[in-house]
Amino acid sequence: MLSVRLSFRAKLLVALVGTVGLLLTVILVIVRGQTQRQIDRVVELATTRSRDAFAEQERVLDDQLVRLGLRLAEGVRVLAALQAALESGDPLVLAAAAADELKLAGFERGLLSFTDAEGRPLLSFVAAQPVELPAVAEDPLVERVLREGAANVFGYRLVSDTLYAVHVLPLEFFGQLLGTLTLGFPVGDDLARDFGSVIDAEVCFVARGRCVASTAAADSALRSAMVAHAGGTTPRLSARSQGRWILVSDRLSTGSSTEGWRVIAVRVDEVLMPLERIGRAASFAGAAALALAIVLGVILSRGLTNPVRELVAATQRLGRGEFDTRVDVKSGDEIGILARAFNEMITQRRALEEELRQAQKMEAVGRLAGGIAHDFGNVLTVIKSATELLLQEMRAEDPRREDLEQVRQAADRATGLVRQLLAFSRRQVFEPQVMDLTSVLSTELKMLRRLLSADVEVVMDLESDLGAVRGDPGHIGQVLMNLVVNARDAMPAGGRLSITTRNVELDEDSARRRVAAKPGPYVVLDVSDTGVGMSKEVQERIFEPFFTTKDVGKGTGLGLATVYGLVRQAGGHIEVHSEPGRGSTFRIYFPCCEEQPARPGVPRSQPAVRPATGTETIFVIEDDSGIRAVVRKILSRQGYTVIEAATAAEAVSIARGHSGTIHLLLTDIGLPDGSGTELAELITSKRPETQVLCMSGYAEGEARRFEESQLRWAFLEKPFSPEILIRRVREVLDAPLAP
Repeated sequence: MLSVRLSFRAKLLVALVGTVGLLLTVILVIVRGQTQRQIDRVVELATTRSRDAFAEQERVLDDQLVRLGLRLAEGVRVLAALQAALESGDPLVLAAAAADELKLAGFERGLLSFTDAEGRPLLSFVAAQPVELPAVAEDPLVERVLREGAANVFGYRLVSDTLYAVHVLPLEFFGQLLGTLTLGFPVGDDLARDFGSVIDAEVCFVARGRCVASTAAADSALRSAMVAHAGGTTPRLSARSQGRWILVSDRLSTGSSTEGWRVIAVRVDEVLMPLERIGRAASFAGAAALALAIVLGVILSRGLTNPVRELVAATQRLGRGEFDTRVDVKSGDEIGILARAFNEMITQRRALEEELRQAQKMEAVGRLAGGIAHDFGNVLTVIKSATELLLQEMRAEDPRREDLEQVRQAADRATGLVRQLLAFSRRQVFEPQVMDLTSVLSTELKMLRRLLSADVEVVMDLESDLGAVRGDPGHIGQVLMNLVVNARDAMPAGGRLSITTRNVELDEDSARRRVAAKPGPYVVLDVSDTGVGMSKEVQERIFEPFFTTKDVGKGTGLGLATVYGLVRQAGGHIEVHSEPGRGSTFRIYFPCCEEQPARPGVPRSQPAVRPATGTETIFVIEDDSGIRAVVRKILSRQGYTVIEAATAAEAVSIARGHSGTIHLLLTDIGLPDGSGTELAELITSKRPETQVLCMSGYAEGEARRFEESQLRWAFLEKPFSPEILIRRVREVLDAPLAP
């Protein structure tokens, strides 16, 4: 690209030259416009003058024809012969009389034609010889005399290959209209030259696409140009070797279907020469201005390019990864302002890149943790359920029961780890609602005080008029509990725990400094302690799952990872500020919403719980054969009829072939060949009486599919125990059908 290869000095020169070029273009456009207007005026004036002069010559010619026509029309022998020819139908009587009159008038080269009162041709003479002309339907010249009552009409008529200038007048005999008389002179080069000499222009008559008469030489380019312009609606400026000409075309009334044109060429060389001189002067001025711009550009660029060169060098160092680069420009002009902005941008970029790397790392770890939690949850579901079934079958005094109890306890602990991993990876069930953060925190802190020792002072500063936020109150409690426990462990000898809330407004600049943050109102929650603090290296890994600074056996490393995941799932942003020996502050930004939190109402009475057994038919769709088998065994023991499928396609086939009622569809959300929620939509559209219970460990992609339908279907989170499965199935079966 040219813009990349040019130096700043070259670009400055190009800019100055371009500016001058633009100004020059504007000037030339103005000059060109003025010139064109002058040319248009010349064309208009020449066109008007030539047309007026030609019209005057046509009137002179018409006068000659009128005088001759009146002589013939007033001749008694001609009128008597015309009446006799009309009465007898024999045109020979008229021919003899007309021939004598033509000889007497000396009109031996022209056109003479008679028509009756209906416009039908009776007799025609060309060069004093009778001829038979083709009939012309509704000749406009004759029609104007017969139908419109015109005294006389001038026009043109094409006979064979000869164009005639004709005059049509009525023939009357003692007040009776007998017909019309048409007289015409042939239009040849002689007549054209007569016209041209009077109007001081070249003239060309065109008919049937060829020149029938012209003042221009037969083989000249001007004649060809005039023939080509015949029929043109606007005057045209034509430049030929013989000079510059304005061509004007007007249609001739030929009295036939063949169109005829008169083209006038007016020479305008003398008028255009001053305009050409103006154009040459403008071009010279433009070249001089361009040269001046180049000289000024070279002078100015020397004083401006040195600071800019410093900026370019710093940018190149930045491109090579030298993020500690700085621009040392101390001037107070715009270049100095740009240099200071560049230095500030480098500082912000380093901070944003570090935060982005951390966010990308956390996202990658979250995906991995979510996938592990999903697969591990399926395994734990089988382990927990199988252990519960074995314990139900054993007697209390069986010595193996103690071993199974340890298996169950270990599975319960593993289930807690899975849920923490799901929280970190933002795959936990999310039940958002508009809430007042102050009320939620006040309720949670009453229960969390017992986690703190007596030597920890709790200071609360909760703003009373906080904006409403959207989130899951259970998740907020989980976030606060993990932060309080983390603060407690950071103050083994006691200290002060501060919890504050406030409203803030993030502007464009503040939001830009935080990854994925948007400008707008936020509610800020600060949880601060006076503990041992953290180093920068620890802060970089503080939210990673299984990372901990505690001794072995004293922490899982999932507490702050859970906080990070739940805050991000709520659309928030979390920051940590800490120094060794100076405590830590965790700052959480929750975006505000426009809705108002619902007022707490009177708790509704819980409906009576029915026994967990039943006789309904339950359709289980689960691709994991171990989970499918243990679910079938659990539900069958409770009296339910269980049918099962491993894929969505198999489930559709079984549902179509099943003749009885399917009371409950228990389906995994993530199936190998489709979505469980889409499968539920399909089956319930055919079986509206069927309830739906979705289950999942929330692998990647399943969260979005469930969030789209969580307001419609009930949900069962993996891993689950037989007791939870049985109770949840019964609750869904007893609930009213979803709309």
